[in-house]
Amino acid sequence: MKSKTSYDEKYVNISETLKIHYFDSSVGNITFLLVHGLSSNLHLFDGVASELMNFGYRVITLDQRGHGGSCKPDSGYDFDSITNDLKLFIDSVGIREHFVLVGQSWGGNVVLDFASRYHLTNLIGVCLIDGGFLNLSKAFQSWEDCKKVLTPPNLEGIQRDDFEKLIRNHHPAWPESGINGTLENFEILKDNTIRPWLNIDNHLLILKSLYEHNPNKVAETVTVPVLIVPASPSKDEIQFKKDGLAEIDGILKESRTKWFFESDHDIHAEHPHELALLLHESLEQNFFKVH
Repeated sequence: MKSKTSYDEKYVNISETLKIHYFDSSVGNITFLLVHGLSSNLHLFDGVASELMNFGYRVITLDQRGHGGSCKPDSGYDFDSITNDLKLFIDSVGIREHFVLVGQSWGGNVVLDFASRYHLTNLIGVCLIDGGFLNLSKAFQSWEDCKKVLTPPNLEGIQRDDFEKLIRNHHPAWPESGINGTLENFEILKDNTIRPWLNIDNHLLILKSLYEHNPNKVAETVTVPVLIVPASPSKDEIQFKKDGLAEIDGILKESRTKWFFESDHDIHAEHPHELALLLHESLEQNFFKVH
């Protein structure tokens, strides 16, 4: 049944110093809370959100601290702080019905870590979209190596229209929601140039916390079912991901894996319909159990 609810832009103060930007459809017996990745924003989930609302679910997306329209402090990018942000947000917006936490990339690590810390009775499942199951410290011999390889290029100063052309050329099959969501990663300045909402210093703070994060250790105390959705844009990445999946699958109490082969890392941007259908079917098939 098609949802006739609105998807409203809102802000909430989760503490005296942190205001969070979010969208909320407000209506639905089950909620999907969608958490974006590093240097991303809530609009990358717009396509998925629309599809999930069509199924009749309540959908909430948020910009994590430092990102998009949320406050951008100079600290608090460790997992203790980020997961506490998420708990305060859930309490502040009043998610009392059953809900599923969905995180992409770094957001996958965030939602897995959250589920290991906060055993909420209404949390019925977690979904990790191409993140949350890989240990960066096994991919790089040191933090300096990791930093050297994964520090993002400096895109500040590129004309907005030129950058849009780059996105469209690089992702010709992406729907408009994915293209527009990617553009929302950047502030558009008066001269029509772009600047990332997440500054480089805060980006590196998050990256270091990811390097130090051990998903396998975190997984030991996760009690809800975990749906893992890896992407494989190249054959070189498959084995590393398979090794990580094999390790965490042996630790999680209940998990299921669904590969998106020949897909970009941003599965939610490239395949919103297929991803939303997978989430819906995970509820329909009682993988995410409503108790």
